[in-house]
Amino acid sequence: MRIYTIIILTIFPLTALGEPLTVSDTQEPRESSASEVQIVTSTDGVTLHGTILLPEGASPSHLVPGIVLVTGSGPQDRDESLAGRKPFKVLAEGLVNYGYAVLRYDDRGTKSLGIGKSTGNFEESTTADFANDAASAIEYLQQYPGIDPSRIVLCGHSTGGLVAAHLLAEDAIPTAAVLLGSPSVIGSELLAYQSEAMTLKTQEVAETGLTNNQIEQINSLQRELIMSYVSGDQSRMSIAAEALIKNSILLSGGDVTQLTDSILEQAIKQAFDPFKSVWMDYFLRYDPASHFAQAKVPVLSIYGGHDLQVIPDQNVHPMSSALQEANHPSSVVMVIESSNHLFQTAETGLLDEYSKLDDEMNPLLIRMITAWLDGVFETVAHSSSE
Repeated sequence: MRIYTIIILTIFPLTALGEPLTVSDTQEPRESSASEVQIVTSTDGVTLHGTILLPEGASPSHLVPGIVLVTGSGPQDRDESLAGRKPFKVLAEGLVNYGYAVLRYDDRGTKSLGIGKSTGNFEESTTADFANDAASAIEYLQQYPGIDPSRIVLCGHSTGGLVAAHLLAEDAIPTAAVLLGSPSVIGSELLAYQSEAMTLKTQEVAETGLTNNQIEQINSLQRELIMSYVSGDQSRMSIAAEALIKNSILLSGGDVTQLTDSILEQAIKQAFDPFKSVWMDYFLRYDPASHFAQAKVPVLSIYGGHDLQVIPDQNVHPMSSALQEANHPSSVVMVIESSNHLFQTAETGLLDEYSKLDDEMNPLLIRMITAWLDGVFETVAHSSSE
């Protein structure tokens, strides 16, 4: 079975989902109710604090579909607050306008960090732990009054897509998965390519004073630093870090001959500090493709064409190949060419642009999700009636 990759230019309508969709094609706001909830995880008793948005009319006699939102990397609150933005609040409110109940929650361990209310230890948690949390959130939503337990969707943003990958492999997602800017390659390659792309884009839009050869050398050295860490070869790691450190000194006009052995040794250790957290070490070694290939439910994977964190050129093809292997006829991979990693209409995709853009979230994203889900649910209902 072929998985179709659809490239969407915002100025054109999208017809692949059955009806034309444009950025202006948004739903009128509808009444909804918000409730604070607490979810105790089944694996280790962590209490996740979250919010459920219910569309008007949801009740035991009128069941509505439910969506669980899963945040990306780093300790996040339920709104996925970042750079003055609250993408998950916007997404939840948009989805509820189309009749979907939405559960979003603070990441485990955010209470102790002063970010959210959920208990647990963030620093000692991996993607597998966050997958267990999401599984508990799914079970909670299935039992919530007014929610149809047979129409439950997991929606993961960024590395929240890796959480989805774990659960897809375990067949723990009841109906469908939506992946927004999700990695589809091993973490070490993702991080190296991300670093290269950001360096090149910064060189393109700003005067860095560096030559193309210098940029190429920086990218090569940064890639080797990452790959040396994953290899576990201490000699290779020391050589990679020393080369990067000395190159940085030279580029800044410094004198490497003034670098003492003790300072160099300390700098080499510090070069690998960002990789040594429990989450990052797991992430760098985890390849989600085989898990996506085990999906038994339909998957919608959407990327932003200006995304410099999870870059379409690197991730679209592996995701398409994995979903093709999974062989579900309703799975689709899409790219919104105008969007960045937060699905804002962007110009450069650089991180410092997030807080400067007028656009909170491209409304086409929400319409794409709901149109696809409507089709999935219609197919499920048709199959059940046969």
